[in-house]
Amino acid sequence: MKNLFYFFSLSISLLLMSCRTEMPTPTPVPTPTPTETYPKLIWSVKTPSEVSGLVWTRPIIYNGLVISDQDCDNAPTKKQQLWGYDKMTGQLVWERYFSEKGYFRNNYKYNNLAVYTTSRFSACVNLENGNTQWEKNLDQDVSGGYYINGFGTNVFQGISYGGSPTNDSSSILRYDLMTGNSQKLFSIQRVGNYCPGIATIIMWIDSNKDSILFFQNRGLYDEPGFKERVDLYAYNLSQKKIVWKIENIEDGSSLHSTPTIYKNRLYFAGMRNIYCINQQTGAVQWKWKSAEANGHLAIGSWEFYENKIFIKPGSKFIYAIDTETGAEVWARATPSLGEQYKNFVVYKGILYATSYSKTRLLAINPNTGEELWSFGKGIFDSAFEFSIDPDTGYFYMHDGIKLHCYQLAAK
Repeated sequence: MKNLFYFFSLSISLLLMSCRTEMPTPTPVPTPTPTETYPKLIWSVKTPSEVSGLVWTRPIIYNGLVISDQDCDNAPTKKQQLWGYDKMTGQLVWERYFSEKGYFRNNYKYNNLAVYTTSRFSACVNLENGNTQWEKNLDQDVSGGYYINGFGTNVFQGISYGGSPTNDSSSILRYDLMTGNSQKLFSIQRVGNYCPGIATIIMWIDSNKDSILFFQNRGLYDEPGFKERVDLYAYNLSQKKIVWKIENIEDGSSLHSTPTIYKNRLYFAGMRNIYCINQQTGAVQWKWKSAEANGHLAIGSWEFYENKIFIKPGSKFIYAIDTETGAEVWARATPSLGEQYKNFVVYKGILYATSYSKTRLLAINPNTGEELWSFGKGIFDSAFEFSIDPDTGYFYMHDGIKLHCYQLAAK
């Protein structure tokens, strides 16, 4: 009986095993792939220009597009060109050609419109489709009108008359962004052998709701023995009077970037000095000077971030300056950046810069100045001004031949 029980149990077990569904073989776990390397190429397109050339303005990012221009002054037709590309794919959406000679040196963007300028020509373009809102040719006796900036729908341009460098006068023009209608606001006449030249203007609204314009007048000495001087102005546009003027604040040239208001203070860079100024009175709060013999500030730009000014003289060093005191926070030699760079941008706590002389993009720790990495040597034809899309972290730069798009870091 006992044997019969064991036989019956064994038979049932065998029957159940034969009816059981066979378990699937486990899918092998894939071998982990190496961490992606950044910057990572998203797209790169050759712009349909006649020749390669310099690029003087930063790409504009607007509503799914990235807009870039190129210096075509050496092209057979010398036509200035603009292109609008899909910022995610690099597909060309629109292109715009201008018949005027010269090259765009500056732009100002407000909402869907942007104004581009050459020395004698300005154009306002709709960024959505490339259509021209308006175009303006400056007078024949204008010798320079590169400098443009704006405040809302007010567009300001500094122009000079009389033939550079012997300008007889320099003026501020104000354009209505929508119509292109202009009026002359303020003029400076030649004084002795110093010929005036008003550079980029910024506007500030004071506590009385008056509109105050800040700008530099770069005087050129037209006699043998070339010399320059810089005067800094505050002009009350509402009351049509000069609020204050600092004559010969800098004996020499000056930073091509505009004066900047940061946390309710005015900052200005001369040939070798940075000034912090009370914008209401013109009193200098502090002055910082590069200790390097070749530490001129006449090229490049600056960036403000977390109470620091980042600036690079025409030397191997980058400096971080305390905005409150003018004290040097750090100074770092950056061989990968070289002596000529284009602009700084801070994105997600990292300071980025492009090197014109070394043809590359650098990432820098803004707290210490430590170089984190450099990229682009052998890839970029040149390295000009760039923009970073805050929504995607995409870096855009035209190198004179191609417009590049790279992802800087993981999302």
